[in-house]
Amino acid sequence: MQGGHEPRRKRREIITQPHGESEPRQGSEIRAQLVLGLDAATPPASVALVRGNEELAHRTGPFGPLTDAWILAAVEEMLQASGVEFAQLDCIAAGCGPGTFTGIRVALAAALGLAAGSGVQVCGIGSLDALAEGAQAATGRERSLDVLALVDARRQQHYAMRAIVEPTPVHITPVSGPEANATEALISNLQQSPPAVCVGAPVDLPPTVQAVEGPPLAVSIARLAARMPADARPPALPSYLRAPDAIPGVSPLRRRRPL
Repeated sequence: MQGGHEPRRKRREIITQPHGESEPRQGSEIRAQLVLGLDAATPPASVALVRGNEELAHRTGPFGPLTDAWILAAVEEMLQASGVEFAQLDCIAAGCGPGTFTGIRVALAAALGLAAGSGVQVCGIGSLDALAEGAQAATGRERSLDVLALVDARRQQHYAMRAIVEPTPVHITPVSGPEANATEALISNLQQSPPAVCVGAPVDLPPTVQAVEGPPLAVSIARLAARMPADARPPALPSYLRAPDAIPGVSPLRRRRPL
């Protein structure tokens, strides 16, 4: 990718454990993982608290200039209302995109800032993986599900991933993507090869495709992280899939004039 931006990550499967349980320590019982999820890559911004497969709480809030301040305040209020101390968390999982450039960085910075000095693990979960998990949970199907997950990329494009999602344990196998597609070409491909369900940003769907709405993305982000072994959680790195709309440069007023 031009402009010094990171190359697209290699596609990989998301494999989780059945009940979001940590690896047992010698002489101890298996314990469900307590995970805080944060997302600002797609609207609305959201935070969530889960233990294993169980959602304990979530909050949704503004998407835009106020998101960074809202996330920190919402996390503090939600943990207090849930009776959970920060030191009890096993992991903070942030939505790492694709989505808006600023929103991705807001969630990752919030997660890293909250964890600083505490020793709590931080990981990054892809927006499209979280959408696919939420679609499977919303349908309640107990067999594999063909899912198309979409995020609005603007510029008449969508970030897309088509995946097969197995329910127990959750196993997401990408068939195509994640990638940025022209919306017109995406709709044309849907007519030729429709998935079972579509989740995320709305597009014109064939009548055979069911549009589903999953939970706030932070819930699915936290559930995916809670179900993973700690050493298998992805690092907290942004996934943009394309260069940002605005690229910082040097102000003309600051350019040196020739002597």
